[in-house]
Amino acid sequence: MADGPVFKVISPDGDERRVAFKGPEMQLGSSVDSSLVLGGHGVSGKHCRISMRGDKLIVTDRGSRNGTYINSRRCVEPTEFGPGDRLSVGAYVLEISDDDRDRKLEQKLKFEPVALARGEDEQRAGEQRRLARYAREWVDHGRARRLLLHGRDLALAEGWMAVPAQRAEVEAEPLLREFVGASMRAHMIRRAVGFTTAGVLLGALMIFLFKRPEATQPEPTAPPPSPVEDQVVERTGPSGPSAREEWIEHQVSPGETFEDIARYYEVSPVLLQQWNGGVTTLVPEMQLKVRTTRPPRPPLVQEYYTVGEGEDWLAVANLYSTSVDKLRQFNPKTPDRLKGGEELTLWIDAGQFGAKTPNPDDLPIFIVPSGASSVGGVTSGTLVNPVQLLPSQLADVRCASHAYATNHTLSQLLRGISEFRAQGFTIIRS
Repeated sequence: MADGPVFKVISPDGDERRVAFKGPEMQLGSSVDSSLVLGGHGVSGKHCRISMRGDKLIVTDRGSRNGTYINSRRCVEPTEFGPGDRLSVGAYVLEISDDDRDRKLEQKLKFEPVALARGEDEQRAGEQRRLARYAREWVDHGRARRLLLHGRDLALAEGWMAVPAQRAEVEAEPLLREFVGASMRAHMIRRAVGFTTAGVLLGALMIFLFKRPEATQPEPTAPPPSPVEDQVVERTGPSGPSAREEWIEHQVSPGETFEDIARYYEVSPVLLQQWNGGVTTLVPEMQLKVRTTRPPRPPLVQEYYTVGEGEDWLAVANLYSTSVDKLRQFNPKTPDRLKGGEELTLWIDAGQFGAKTPNPDDLPIFIVPSGASSVGGVTSGTLVNPVQLLPSQLADVRCASHAYATNHTLSQLLRGISEFRAQGFTIIRS
């Protein structure tokens, strides 16, 4: 182990990656300042430490809530970790890779301890696994209509069905294909009912007008019907029980992609391109036509962030709920290793959850992602696209695997803690 071993990290969903040990020690946990960040799934903020003593690796638990295990035995004291052993940290499993070729390749390429971003295919596969899980829950609850897809998830599935290769991936899983088909049919029925209701009301109004007695003054002629693009449709969705679809114009901001815009307006990226003449390249300040229930998104604003000591690209990206790739796209000349005092440029949504200053003296910055909602009753409801509360400088999280909520609940909680802290109080956990 003179050059340092290589660990094989197995995620809860079965994905594997290799991480090189860069001594003299490696910190594991869900906190962003850990050497190896393992998000959620029973992992504490500061879970355990792997250190090198001579030619041996020693694992030490750091007071984690769920414990650290080697070969199913809890580490109550510093324990040796060697080839053939399985180290369990929450739902993650670490092993020492015995493939010497892979180890030398890791050392040669100097792989970073944490994968910074996922490819498009990997991200789509993860989304399909998530929807497949929703499909199983749908079957377990007797194919209840309230558990069908809607909003962003429905738009995502419609986008897959519009692309032959992605459609084949969905149809390869019979349960997922049935679930997506039922969701699309239910959405079409809701839209048809909306059109039918509007037609009945219009017919009743016309009968009423024609049966009225003639007035002494001529009645003004009715305006011609609006073109199709100006008509609106009522539908039921996450934006409200009687949300109205209408055409709006979106101004493209620097760094925005079709996927970003489609996700915000809860539509398919494929439809977004079709509505705008098949355009494939976005330019800042370009105007796009979108049919949606949401109001136009305000243009992103430019912000500047001063890097703190010890911060890396991932820490700053998590702070603003963006990806490392996009952050580096905004700062192409900044080196791979950040230094304290460097200034980074960002384009962010200055909405109600955004911080008014990127570096407040007292409070951390909280930007809560949107799209999380709850479905069902008080005792039998489920969370859709939940947002996880991560440990921060303001407060620790006792059990990260249970710290999920809607974006509204999470934003109100953070706002309350921030106001409490701003008044000079200290939060003490019992």
